[in-house]
Amino acid sequence: MRDKDELIGFGEYLNILRHSLPAVVAFGVVGCIVAHVVTVFKTPVYESSTELVVELPQAGAVIGSEVRPFKAWDDTFLHTQIRVLQSDLLLGKAVDLVLEAAEPAATNGTRRVEGGGGDARESSAPDWLNRILGKRQHHRIALDQYLAQRTRDGLVSELSGSLIVSSVPRTRVLTMLVRSPSPAFAAAAANAIGAAYDDYISGTTASTAERTFRLLQDQAKETRESIKNTAQQVLDFKKQSEVDVLTSDESSMASLDDAQTLLIKERLAGADSQIVSLREERAQIEAEMEGLALRYLPKHPEMQALQRKRDLLDQRIEALTNHAWLQWLRDHLTERSRVEYSMLEQDLEASRRLHELVVGKMKEIDFSKDSPGMTVRVLRRAEAGGVPAYPKPAVNLVLGSACGLLVGLVLAFVRAFSRASLISLAVEEDTLPAPLVGRLPYISDEKALHALLTHEDASSPAAEAVRVLRTSLQAKSSAERNVILITSPDRGDGKSTVSVALARSFARLGRKTLLVDVDLRRGELHRILGFRADGGLAELLNGDTTVVPAEIDKNLAFLSRGRATENPSELLGSEAMVAFARTVRTEYEIVILDSPPLLPVTDASLLARHAQIRLMVVRSLKTHIEACHLAGTMLHNLGYEIDGVVLNGIRATETSYSGYYHRYYYRGYDSGQDKT
Repeated sequence: MRDKDELIGFGEYLNILRHSLPAVVAFGVVGCIVAHVVTVFKTPVYESSTELVVELPQAGAVIGSEVRPFKAWDDTFLHTQIRVLQSDLLLGKAVDLVLEAAEPAATNGTRRVEGGGGDARESSAPDWLNRILGKRQHHRIALDQYLAQRTRDGLVSELSGSLIVSSVPRTRVLTMLVRSPSPAFAAAAANAIGAAYDDYISGTTASTAERTFRLLQDQAKETRESIKNTAQQVLDFKKQSEVDVLTSDESSMASLDDAQTLLIKERLAGADSQIVSLREERAQIEAEMEGLALRYLPKHPEMQALQRKRDLLDQRIEALTNHAWLQWLRDHLTERSRVEYSMLEQDLEASRRLHELVVGKMKEIDFSKDSPGMTVRVLRRAEAGGVPAYPKPAVNLVLGSACGLLVGLVLAFVRAFSRASLISLAVEEDTLPAPLVGRLPYISDEKALHALLTHEDASSPAAEAVRVLRTSLQAKSSAERNVILITSPDRGDGKSTVSVALARSFARLGRKTLLVDVDLRRGELHRILGFRADGGLAELLNGDTTVVPAEIDKNLAFLSRGRATENPSELLGSEAMVAFARTVRTEYEIVILDSPPLLPVTDASLLARHAQIRLMVVRSLKTHIEACHLAGTMLHNLGYEIDGVVLNGIRATETSYSGYYHRYYYRGYDSGQDKT
């Protein structure tokens, strides 16, 4: 069952696919063609790979409890070796090996290869070349031609961008994959990288233990010196802190400013009961002095006696406050010294632990000096391939077709579901602001449109749809005389066409009808009907009593919008408009007001009070449901309601959304007379 908020149900997916099948197939064909073109013009790339195993030294016997074997093969070590293999330094050595191997053998048939540690080893150039290329002479020739067209730096850059180094999980095996337009160079470079890595390991591991041992010796010396200095600092600080606490007096207050000192003294005085009692006694003396000051001068004996008593209290208060302050200062200095002393002790302990660790590592390295170092062995050498790794024509064609079909399907569904927020035949009426009272087909033929507006072809499906709309309006109203307001959420929904067609339909029924263009801004009814714009509603509302509607057909009159005015909203909201609406309703049975759209301007909202029936024209697969609801809410907030919605511009291609309506209206109407 379709959800109320869902415009495209799950059961209609097949219909979407069926109607989008030609476009989807076209995208698939285009994807296949693009893949073929890319395959043809893409330079073939060959792959060659080699595998190396890194063998670590075996852990020897443990000497003492301080020496512990350490894990040498971990993620950090692995990533370091991969980065070494991808470094420009190693790739440069590999390129040098390839260039040297490809050169003609020397007269003595030997060459010298400089190792990473400065050692030199001799090897046979023909043997080296055979190890790289096998015994295929055409690969040797192809390699010479490939190298002749490139520089050393260019080859290093090419290797840097094409080399892929990976590790076999849970092993110490490294795989190196090289991609190149030349199969001979791919194989030669892969093997040369392995040889250069072997030279690098041989040259670096020999002196690593010795260099590390010397570094640890220096570190041990530094830690011993640090322990000595820190221990001396602890002793000096302990002595100094004892002196500071014993000699703390007013000179120790220099570290605090006056404001901080006063704040601390005041807090200490407030916490001392004796000082509080003396301050209360002083306050009583101050009160007595204020009372006597009304009768005696300051030099009166009683005034002087109270003043001396107050001064004595001030001295006692100050002495007690200073005593509390000095006691607090001693406690503060003692606590600060304790914290600093604890920090120095922690530094001393850390230095001792570091020294023990360095000494332990020195014992481990000294024990492992004579053990074999890390070595590299080749498990599988690279061979020059004969089939390109990519592009692969068959795979590319399949992927291109699949991508094209996928893009076509995505666009088909995007196009289908983008209509989900648009009003169409599939819309549920309870999702609209008013019942759906009319459904008008899309008319692309100018002749068919002219026939509808002039009512020349009363048998067309568009004319029949207008008659259905007219019948719906008659059923909705019991009044003999009605003013019908026809508006829309926005421009381009076809309300003017509906207004003209509905007016002619009522006139053909014998109802005296007046069609009024109340869009004083951009009204176009005079162009549709072939009239001039002047002498219309704007002049009538401005007081021109000579303006009268023009008879354009039997029982049908028309009043144009008039000349453009600067205050259309004021005219439509004026008392003159009220009088006009009252007058035309008494003279005509049906008055159709073709108003501006609701959302851009407020004119339609001003006209709503003059109408008994208010219609909103929306265009199928163009008007958004949100816009329709917003327009209805605007009228609702003013106290008016939309009485009906007219769905205009229904296309025959909306088959995946249509049901009974499509079969009823479009069956048999596929001739050239009216394209709908």
